[in-house]
Amino acid sequence: MDINSVRNNGINQVNEAFNTQNKVNQAEQGKKAPGDKIEISQEAKMLQTNKVSPKDFAKIRERINTDFYNSDEVVGKVADSILKEIASK
Repeated sequence: MDINSVRNNGINQVNEAFNTQNKVNQAEQGKKAPGDKIEISQEAKMLQTNKVSPKDFAKIRERINTDFYNSDEVVGKVADSILKEIASK
């Protein structure tokens, strides 16, 4: 049986490869992965600043629960507003 000696050169090559891989891994961890992006329109920002008071919110919730907004009168007003906006464009 032949036993070959281990050379320092072979161990140094393994260490170099290991260190190189560590540097690559650390560099990759430092980079930020591309993420999702969200854009909020000016109109949405304005709506957020004009918050609904809890009292008004309760009134709206009550109207939803009692089908107030499903009445012919309300649906007609909404339809008229939509038509006016479409016609103005």
